[in-house]
Amino acid sequence: MTETQRTLLREGIALFNRGDFFDCHEVLEELWLESAGERKKFLQGLIQVAVALHHLRNRNRLGAERLLAAGMQKLEEYGPEEELLDVDALRAALAPLRNQLSAGESPENWTAPQIRWKTFPGGSAE
Repeated sequence: MTETQRTLLREGIALFNRGDFFDCHEVLEELWLESAGERKKFLQGLIQVAVALHHLRNRNRLGAERLLAAGMQKLEEYGPEEELLDVDALRAALAPLRNQLSAGESPENWTAPQIRWKTFPGGSAE
């Protein structure tokens, strides 16, 4: 991963953790465009999760349900970022939300999960 790519990943995850899901999508999409193979698919999963949470915040339950399901499916496969990010914890945090949406419920007062670093790329964690 180049320094620019590491910077984009750090920025995208920081935006996600602040709840800036649309901006997270924009930054991670820039990284996604430069990626290939497993990394590209993995990043697409993160992007879909971010956009799903953006939809949920805007009360678009159907859009949230579809994108969350698609994103979580992509995150079930291990990608290169698996060694950097605690993807298992993210999937576990998203599972109850996905279950509610799949059951046709509109979650109220939901709490956005955080993406935790296992190893922070190119420096200490923020």
